[in-house]
Amino acid sequence: MYSPIYSGGLTNHLPMMKKAMKELGFSDQRIEEVSNLYIKERGLEIAKDSEYGKQFLKLRDELEDVSIREYLKGKLNTLPSALFHCLIRLYYAVGDSEEEKSALAYYELAGEEYKLDFPETDKPKQHMKQLIKARLHTKIVFNSPLTMDKFKTILLSPLESLFRVPSKIDIEEIIDVFLDAFHKTRDFYILHVVTGFQALLGLKDYLDLEEAVKEFYKFAQVFIVLNNKFDSGLPSANHKLPYYVKKARFLTDAHDIKLLHSLTKLKEYTSSPMIEDIAQYIIYGDNS
Repeated sequence: MYSPIYSGGLTNHLPMMKKAMKELGFSDQRIEEVSNLYIKERGLEIAKDSEYGKQFLKLRDELEDVSIREYLKGKLNTLPSALFHCLIRLYYAVGDSEEEKSALAYYELAGEEYKLDFPETDKPKQHMKQLIKARLHTKIVFNSPLTMDKFKTILLSPLESLFRVPSKIDIEEIIDVFLDAFHKTRDFYILHVVTGFQALLGLKDYLDLEEAVKEFYKFAQVFIVLNNKFDSGLPSANHKLPYYVKKARFLTDAHDIKLLHSLTKLKEYTSSPMIEDIAQYIIYGDNS
C-alpha cells in the first residue's frame, strides 16, 4: 500500500486513476502498464516507510468502523481540501470497503476547514461572466506557489466582494458554468473543479446534495479565477463522446484519465456539446 501523499505534499492519484481506467474500458494489462509508469515516475513511497504514510495507516485503523455518511456530517466546509482530492478519492472508493477506509484516512490527514459566507445570486451563469470580467481587470500577485496559499490570496483581493452562492440549485446550469470555465482556459485548477464536482454528485447518497452544491460553488468560483487567461474556447468536437472514450487507452496522464472519466459521468446531467469538445482536447490536445 502506497502513501496517499508523496514528495512532501503531492496527492497520490493511483487508486483513483486505476478505477477510472477500469470504468473507461482499459484492459487489465494496460491498467498495469499505466499504473507502473505512474509509480515509477512519481517515486511513490510505501506507506509504512514514510511519515505521511505512517500517519495514514494509523488513521486508517482509527476510522475502520466509520461510515462515509457519518464521516461527511459537518464536513462541507472541508470540500476544497487538497484541491478537492479528498472528495475525489472518497468518490472513487465507494463500494470497496478497503478503499473506503483508505479514502477516509486520507481525508482526515489532508482535510482543512474553510468557512466562507457570500451573498446569493439567482443567475450563476451571469454572475460567473461578471466575475471573470472583473478578474481580467484585476492584478493579483501571488507570493507563494502553493495552491491553497493562492486560494487565500484571492479571498483577500478586491474580487472577494464579487463572490456569490446560488440561491437555488440547477445542477445542469452549474455543470455548464464549470465546463465553460475549463473550455475557455484548459486550466489545471478548473480541471479539479470539474472532477471535484462530478465526485460530489457521485456522493449524493451520503450528504444533503443541495447544501453541498451551494458550499462547493463557494469554493469553486475562487479556483476559477486563480488565473486570468480566458479565451474564446475550444474548437467544436468532430465526434460523439464514445469515440473519444475508445481512444482513452492511449492516455497515461492521471488528470487526463480522471477528467475523461468525469465527463462520461457528467453526460448524465447535461447535453452540453462542451463535453465532447473537452474530450477531444483530452485525446488530441491542441491538435484538435
